[in-house]
Amino acid sequence: QDVVNPIACILSAAMMLRYSFGMAEEADAIEAAINAVLDAGLRTADMMAEGCTKVGCAAMGDAILERI
Repeated sequence: QDVVNPIACILSAAMMLRYSFGMAEEADAIEAAINAVLDAGLRTADMMAEGCTKVGCAAMGDAILERI
């Protein structure tokens, strides 16, 4: 249905990189990409706010990937 927010799952992967594998630089890149997407105003339905652009799960994941 393309409505699930993938951010928590992606942040979990960043935490795994940081705390299990000692890959802080890579985790920082993921976290920065998520912050950039949110700063750009992209939101999934569960966190939609006035003035933001609603996107689905795939588009949110793609937007984050583009910024990594």
